[in-house]
Amino acid sequence: RFSPSRFLPLLLVSLRSGGWRDEAWRGGSARSHGRMMEGGRKGQPLSFDVFIQRINQPDARELVKHINRFMLDFRAKPPDVQADSKDVQEFLSFMERAFAQHVLWAGCSRDELDASVEGLEKYLMTKLYDRTFAQDIADRERDSVLAARLAALQFVRPEHLELAPDFADDGTLVIAQKQLKGMNLCKCPRDKLGCILECCRIINSLLASRRAGAGADDLTPTLIYVLIKAVPEYLASNLAFIERYRGAARLVSEDMYYFVQMVTLPVRGCMHECMMLDVRKRRACKRVRTRG
Repeated sequence: RFSPSRFLPLLLVSLRSGGWRDEAWRGGSARSHGRMMEGGRKGQPLSFDVFIQRINQPDARELVKHINRFMLDFRAKPPDVQADSKDVQEFLSFMERAFAQHVLWAGCSRDELDASVEGLEKYLMTKLYDRTFAQDIADRERDSVLAARLAALQFVRPEHLELAPDFADDGTLVIAQKQLKGMNLCKCPRDKLGCILECCRIINSLLASRRAGAGADDLTPTLIYVLIKAVPEYLASNLAFIERYRGAARLVSEDMYYFVQMVTLPVRGCMHECMMLDVRKRRACKRVRTRG
């Protein structure tokens, strides 16, 4: 089951502390094609092209065999989201150790090794996307429920969330909405997560331009408003996909913080407050009609 509560302890810790050249490789995200990997650490230097060059060298043949065998075995099994998640996470960890001990990565930095695992995660999950995304009927049911609730909340205006009325016409928030909608164009968990991060960064920049010292108390209602107006498709399935298949060691710090914001606040808790707005609105209309 999709369980956002498991991220909360990790959040507290993190805040303290064959066909390798085909189009599937570049089909994951409109945001990150052809640019340098940024990964979990700042300044990560290894590009996709460098990683592809390494993995295509004759010395990497055994590594490629491991990867292809994993994908074949994975597809041969019936979908089971918990087992699938465990298998992917364990395989990424196994390959990280294999990279670290391999001659092609001899003398590489920690950032280069991390970037290689990022590249493998993207390739693997792009190739297995049709087998891993929205495979749980419970996720698809939540998709339908959330879509219906968001559609019912289209009456919400910024004032309902104690935001400035002119937020309704702010083009910056439209861009933030497009980022959330863009999750469905991505086929790897890092790129889907990147859409959430970019949305939150856009919101934070807007808030900072309006008032110095804006923080989480300002981000949350704005993010709720953006989510309601965006009505992103397959929201529960996208969040579950990130949870299950994003490398656990890399879902930390800023990535973790904004992911938890998206999962626990707009979807789980604060959306209930918006639903109550609808209830109060309908009750008020009923009272007006009763009084004639």
